[in-house]
Amino acid sequence: MCRRLSPGGGGAGGGGGGSRDSSLDSEGMCVEGDTPMEQLHSIRRILEHNKIGRSSLDKKELSIKLSNILKIQDDSIQITALQLVQDILPHLGPDTDACMNIMIEYLMPNLGHQSINHRNLFIRTKLFKSFFEAIRIHLNMKTTVQILQIYLKFSSDVQSALRNIVQYGLETACGSVAHETIISVPILFPPDFDSRYGTKNLYLVVSGLARKLTEPEFQVTAYLSINKIAQVVGQKTFNSYLAKLTVDQKKAWEELSQSRDRGGGGGGATGLQQGEGAGGLVGRRLSRGWGELGKINR
Repeated sequence: MCRRLSPGGGGAGGGGGGSRDSSLDSEGMCVEGDTPMEQLHSIRRILEHNKIGRSSLDKKELSIKLSNILKIQDDSIQITALQLVQDILPHLGPDTDACMNIMIEYLMPNLGHQSINHRNLFIRTKLFKSFFEAIRIHLNMKTTVQILQIYLKFSSDVQSALRNIVQYGLETACGSVAHETIISVPILFPPDFDSRYGTKNLYLVVSGLARKLTEPEFQVTAYLSINKIAQVVGQKTFNSYLAKLTVDQKKAWEELSQSRDRGGGGGGATGLQQGEGAGGLVGRRLSRGWGELGKINR
C-alpha cells in the first residue's frame, strides 16, 4: 500500500508505521510499505526508476518522510536511510536547499555517538558492545560527511548550507557531534573549495570554530581546523576573519599559536592526519606533538 503523510509531515512520527496512505505526486507515485524499512526500499525503487527528479514529485514531503525515518533509533534503518539520502540528494535540483533544511537536523546527529570521545578506532572499539558496532558508527559518520559534501556541491545558497552545518554541527549540545564536525572541516572545505562550490567566504565556519577556542575540550582541534581554513581562503582574507573575533577568542588563538611555535609544531598548521579508512573520520587523529597540547586551557 502507499504510505500517506499528514499535512506538514507530522503523521509519520518516530515509528513510521502508523501513518495513513497518500501518493506523493499527481502521477500516482507513492511510498509503499507498512514498516520504515519497506518504505525506504520503496523510495529506493522510485529513485532507480529515475522519478526523483520529476517536477510532479513532492520532494519536500519526501524529505519529511526521510526525516521521520531518521529519527528511529535502529541501526539498520538509520544507515539505510543515510545511504538513500546520499543517493537522492544529487537529484533534488532547485529543491536541494529546501529539502536539506528539513533533513539536516536529523542528519547531523549521525556524526557523533554518546560513547565517542576518543580519536582512533582501536580506543573507541573498547567502549562499544562489539567491533561491529564501531564499524556501524564509522559508516554512519562517513556517509553523513559525504552527504554534507554533496549538499555543498549542489546547494544554490552555500551560505545557508554553512549556517546549517554550524548550527546543527558545531553549536549542537552533543559533544561528540561537535567534535566530529570540527575534525571534518578539512574534508568539507578543501583548498579548491571556491572552485568546487563557487564561494570562498568561509567566515561563518571560522566564527563557529572560534567559539570552540574558549572550550578546553575542543580548542586544539578547533585551532587546527581554523588553520586549515586559513590555507583555503588565503592570509589576507583570514586576517579579516580574525579581526572579527571576540577578545577571548583572539586571546585563545594567540596562546595556541605561541604554544605551537614554542613546541616547534610547524606541522601543527597542517593539523589532522588521515588514519585508516580513506575519506572517513574514524581513525583521524591529531599529530603526536599536538596531542600533547590537549590540556591547554589558559
